[in-house]
Amino acid sequence: MLSITKVEANEVVPSTRFDDELADTFKRLRLPRGLLERLAGIQERRMWAPGRHFSDGATEAGQAALEQAGIKPEQIGLFINSSVTRDNFEPAVAVGIHHRLGMPSSALNFDITNACLGFINALTVASSMIDSGAIEYALIVNGEDPSPWHRAAIERLKKPGITREQVVEEFATLTWAAVQPLRGGTGRQAPGRPPHRRFRDSRRNPVPRAVHRR
Repeated sequence: MLSITKVEANEVVPSTRFDDELADTFKRLRLPRGLLERLAGIQERRMWAPGRHFSDGATEAGQAALEQAGIKPEQIGLFINSSVTRDNFEPAVAVGIHHRLGMPSSALNFDITNACLGFINALTVASSMIDSGAIEYALIVNGEDPSPWHRAAIERLKKPGITREQVVEEFATLTWAAVQPLRGGTGRQAPGRPPHRRFRDSRRNPVPRAVHRR
């Protein structure tokens, strides 16, 4: 991998904010404040500030990865976006970021959406294409914005008839964050060396990433 970079969402949201918004529900159901932190260990998460979009972070991370690796956009043969977040089903999120990064029309681009495994899946696809000789460089990014899902979950949990069981069921949604620093990475196969078959993902959270080279 030639480079890996990240861009962090710039607004910190503590779990206590959710406690405040759900204070009436917790009181009615006799649930303690700090329940989310107790169950999931999450004290805070990061969100995009007003005016910032998850694709902005993905684009910035991808650009930084290219610059760090010394690779030009026109050298990229494959671009994959592995985020779960999207504003619409079609076109792919990758299409817009591809355009913003100035990559050539000859570069394949598509989304791989598979929750936390999406980035690993993208690495597998990129490494296979590099090993086969189909492309020389690949760029992979991932950027998330769970705030719409958070708002929807909070509104559901505020309803009068909500039960304790339903509160617990919704907690998984509230653990998702954009803390996923958007990363960009690049990998290279040195001349005369056997192709690299394995890549390790050292990210702490979801974000944009990767450029690889044969």
